[in-house]
Amino acid sequence: MRHFYVIPFLCYLSLCLLQVDNTSIEVNAEENTNSTITINNLIYHVTDSDYELIGVQNTDVTSITIPATLNEKNVFVYDNVFSDCKMLKEINVENGNISVSSNNGVLFNSTENILLAFPPAKEIESYVVPQNTEMIETNAFCNCKNLHSVTIPFQVNSKSGAFRNCSELKVIFGSLRDDTQERMHIAYECPNLTSVQAGGKYSYINLGAFPMLNDAQFDPDTVISKEFRCSNEYLTELNVPFFENEFSTPSCIIKESNNLESLNFKNTLKYDSLQISDCVHLKEIAIDGTQDHIHGDVLILKNLPELKSITIYEKYTDNFSLEINSCNEFTIYSYSENTSLISYCSQNSIPFIALESLDGYNNGDVNEDGKIDILDVITINKAILGKEHLTDSQNKVADVNKNDKVDSSDSLMILKYIVGLINSFDV
Repeated sequence: MRHFYVIPFLCYLSLCLLQVDNTSIEVNAEENTNSTITINNLIYHVTDSDYELIGVQNTDVTSITIPATLNEKNVFVYDNVFSDCKMLKEINVENGNISVSSNNGVLFNSTENILLAFPPAKEIESYVVPQNTEMIETNAFCNCKNLHSVTIPFQVNSKSGAFRNCSELKVIFGSLRDDTQERMHIAYECPNLTSVQAGGKYSYINLGAFPMLNDAQFDPDTVISKEFRCSNEYLTELNVPFFENEFSTPSCIIKESNNLESLNFKNTLKYDSLQISDCVHLKEIAIDGTQDHIHGDVLILKNLPELKSITIYEKYTDNFSLEINSCNEFTIYSYSENTSLISYCSQNSIPFIALESLDGYNNGDVNEDGKIDILDVITINKAILGKEHLTDSQNKVADVNKNDKVDSSDSLMILKYIVGLINSFDV
């Protein structure tokens, strides 16, 4: 039979706890090894070789200074020491501490590539994580009550719980990736997050984790290697980032996004399964193209009662097919060169309209990638210099001023459109 001596054990703990406030002390290392001691409101665990900062006695403190050494022993800091200090505005570190450092009142490791703790009451609304940061620790931003936006470099990973209970955080720019499987995860911890502008590489993204999200933008180089999901009540437009097929064929599921009206797939689309369902106000789907091919098996459309059009800015599609269930009658728009898609539409009684047949269709999209940007200006300039040949369809959309020739005035007009000096090509 085992016996637990609770009362003597509690007495032992009380004897091990020595409190000293605002005074200099001498501690006998042999007598106090493996004991707990409080010095200047900071609680330490004493070992043979160092002092380990494990807690704060009075959590209403507004400023903390971590010493470099105590009694000629180095001071180290445990994880998650300051997350309950909801009034804390700054964390300072004495020079010479070999384990941690302070950058403008924010606690980092000694080499400043791991962000350990952001003071919960720090009086700023916007914070930019330093460029040399690689990791954000668990609970690093926990209980931050003043932060409205955070900018995180693309290479940074965040441990689970890094942004727990950030009640006022509404905007995150940059990396939202966790430290294990490269998933976009921190949204689970930010209930009022309304906007993300993400970048970097992810294995998995689930926008359903953002309950209040009404704006989701992805850096053009953002890639997804496995899976993208969206189930959101507030998004009206969604630009799905680039899918990469490096390790496995990815899947994409967009469902139950009741306010979603426009869905755009950026860059090349390589999918094993693309499902769009129960988006009752979705009207248009656009697939942009830069690689000239869509690779995939099937596009599954279910319960899209307001769907009107699918526009495919790709010249060729391989093994493209549709599964349609409870959808409005829609029209597919693409290039007349896309003969396999035209044949598929004909066989399945789906209306097809060639983009080239539309008056003013996509004027300015000279390189025919589904968007108007600086690459179209470069394409025109190369054609003017004789370094590139424009097809008949390219000449048609390049002549934006409708003077029956493609010259530098068209290039200039497109550039004005890109930078916002003009809103259309009407002349």
